[in-house]
Amino acid sequence: MWKFSRLQLSRYGIAVVAVASAFAVTLLLGTTYLPHPNGLFLVAVLIGSWYGGLRPGLLALVLSVLSISLFFLPHVSSFAVGLADTLRIGLFTAVAAPISVISSARRRAENALRESEELHRITLSNISDAVFLTDGKGDFTYVCPNANVIFGYSEPEVLAFGNISKLLGEGWFDPRQLETVGEITNIEREVTDKAGVRRVALVNVKRVAIKDGTVLYTCREITQRKEAEEEHAQRIREQAARAEAEAANRAKDEFLAVVSHELRSPLTAMLGWARLLRSGKLDEASSAHAVEIIERSAKSQERLIEDLLDVSRIAAGKLRLDVRTIDLAPVINAAVEDVTLLAEAKAIQIKVNLDPSAGRVSGDPARLAQVVRNLLSNAVKFTPQGGRIEVRLAQSDPNVSITVSDTGKGIKAEFLPYVFERYHQEDRSGARTHKGLGLGLNIVRRLVELHGGTAQADSPGEGQGATFTITLPQAEAAPQAEARATRY
Repeated sequence: MWKFSRLQLSRYGIAVVAVASAFAVTLLLGTTYLPHPNGLFLVAVLIGSWYGGLRPGLLALVLSVLSISLFFLPHVSSFAVGLADTLRIGLFTAVAAPISVISSARRRAENALRESEELHRITLSNISDAVFLTDGKGDFTYVCPNANVIFGYSEPEVLAFGNISKLLGEGWFDPRQLETVGEITNIEREVTDKAGVRRVALVNVKRVAIKDGTVLYTCREITQRKEAEEEHAQRIREQAARAEAEAANRAKDEFLAVVSHELRSPLTAMLGWARLLRSGKLDEASSAHAVEIIERSAKSQERLIEDLLDVSRIAAGKLRLDVRTIDLAPVINAAVEDVTLLAEAKAIQIKVNLDPSAGRVSGDPARLAQVVRNLLSNAVKFTPQGGRIEVRLAQSDPNVSITVSDTGKGIKAEFLPYVFERYHQEDRSGARTHKGLGLGLNIVRRLVELHGGTAQADSPGEGQGATFTITLPQAEAAPQAEARATRY
């Protein structure tokens, strides 16, 4: 058996009621006022198919044909009359059937469209994105119902803005850009909602084929995500800062241990030989040797203490420079003489190549000699027996460069960025083969910077030597340089 739902029964009921109404009106008015009753029944078929659908419309058609045939056609008195009535019924059916089909199809299409629009409305109302459509000038043509999710404005309030730029901010985007790029994605834009709260929205923009010039804007709030990203970045920065501070503290602790060791070693030698001298048990040759060792140890301590004082003065901004216009050749030769004995002790050859056309510089000759001496001492320290060191002075407009290169142990790539830093030494083990505080290169960089220059270190790698380059600006005119007699 067929089972009909209440909705289906109501649709068929509408068809039956429409035909019954046409039947009743035709009976009431009679043939005087309605010589052709087909018109009312045609309307009944249209109503039945529009509100009920195809099957109720066909039912209305059948009922209308039966009603007209049985009640409103005269009895057949001749063949001609019967043929005319048959043609009339056929014509009615031929007209009413397509009307029923077309009407029901149109009704289904409208229902489908309405359901689709409702589905889209519900979908857009339940997503977190705000969707807008504008024309080519940016004027709103559509606003999704949930624009208030991000902006706090209702749909009518957003439409009242008129143009998208008034909602997102003036001058942030020109829709004509889409003519070349086609789509603009993931634009982070700060917006202010209705309550005045600043929010971050991720905006995507593209043209759509709805109507010529139509632009689709999709806005998604990412305020919480940005805050989480910022918090995460802040934690990373804090962790990096803590790690850097801990590394600096460890470096300082290691530096203090090195300082203690470097100061204690010559002090121990001095105290030991002083006791032997005081005992009077040394002969003349041993006494002379003891004095020599004490003097050498004292000078070693003096250099260590002077380095510490220089670092302290530089850090406090109290280092005094006696600035004058000078040639660098005598300065370099003096520094080479200072380290010649150390180099000869290791059979290291020092080659000096000075360009006579190199310009003069404005600087403190004693401090610049200290710079070159520190570089040479560092090269001698890390160059093995029988190695080579080359010192070059050259002009590189508008600067003058001093280059010290060696065939020593080189510098590891990971340590190269820290070679001029304080408290950083590549070899921090307790069994260090090279003595010193590791302050010489830091002093070099700071002194060169005080002279307006730069210091750079390069090395192909461990065991392949190293090159240190000092670049200083050429001096101004001599009277101007002499006018600046001191610099702090």
